[in-house]
Amino acid sequence: MELLFVGAGVHGASSLPIGAIEHLKRSSKLYVDVYTSPWPEGELARLEGILGRSALRGTRALLEDGRAILDEAMKGTVAILCMGDPFTATTHVSLRLRAIERGIRVKTFYSSSILNAVFGETGLHCYKVGRVVSLIRAAPAALVSVYMAVKDCLQLGLHSLLLLEYNYDEGYHLSPSEGLKMLQELESSYKMGVFTDDRLVVVASRVGWPSQTIVAGPLRDLIRLEFGQPPHCMIFPGPLHFSEEEAMAKMLGSASAVKDAVAELISPSKAMVERTITKTLAALSEARRIAHESSVTNLEAIFENVEAYLSDARRFLMEGKPELALMEAGYAEGLLDAIRLQGTLKMTW
Repeated sequence: MELLFVGAGVHGASSLPIGAIEHLKRSSKLYVDVYTSPWPEGELARLEGILGRSALRGTRALLEDGRAILDEAMKGTVAILCMGDPFTATTHVSLRLRAIERGIRVKTFYSSSILNAVFGETGLHCYKVGRVVSLIRAAPAALVSVYMAVKDCLQLGLHSLLLLEYNYDEGYHLSPSEGLKMLQELESSYKMGVFTDDRLVVVASRVGWPSQTIVAGPLRDLIRLEFGQPPHCMIFPGPLHFSEEEAMAKMLGSASAVKDAVAELISPSKAMVERTITKTLAALSEARRIAHESSVTNLEAIFENVEAYLSDARRFLMEGKPELALMEAGYAEGLLDAIRLQGTLKMTW
């Protein structure tokens, strides 16, 4: 009774662990995982040539359900071979735990994965990695956790790695340009300066394959590019160490692009104040219009106070005091709300 997890590394057959080859040849069942990551074209045929045997395709249904694999492992040795490293995929972790519960011996052959290879290929320091998150097709509301994860990493000076969706069963992959557009939609809602046009982003495609491409630059430039077939990932770096800048310049030839990509985060308090000021100014303009059309002449002093509070809010914001700015903007908003609630002016905002 044995279940083998074997990582083929980022290169596929050419980076297969030597110690795993005999185990793969002798296993009673061999599954090649085509669900968690794609394989380079022709690589599966090459792999079968090296092993001298055919391999079954491990689909999402087979791997996530897992019962057939575990039942087979109770009778013999079952091997699961995947691109990269086995336990980067949570699907494999779950299967491993279920095997242990059933008393099945688990043996693992580790290999390189995107988590280490992409930082080696870009020159970014791996010890500055903050979060690794998946970016999938979803409504903006479902992607808030991605936005906040990258924001938190940027504030801590760390790098974020986003793994883009790949769906073997549907023949679909999320392209980097499509992913960047989704992230900019989030930016238009939250306005914290996370995914602005000037934000530095690194797009890495097919890392370790002969067709590997890595491009770095401002988001506004990369969002217009096509990056070809999957797998894709994106890095949103935190502030760069001088050695990272030098490495990216020499390894990626992107010195000017990296220096041009400068974007500062907007604090949540600052973003809230700016939204409140904008909304209150629009409401003030509407209130003055309604007052004029209704011949209400005794509100000008209140309107002037609203303007004064908003002016103070802007000043505090410029001085780096967002809490005081928010308080002043709240006073302005409250005065207009009082007029509305008293029925002095019939307005909505």
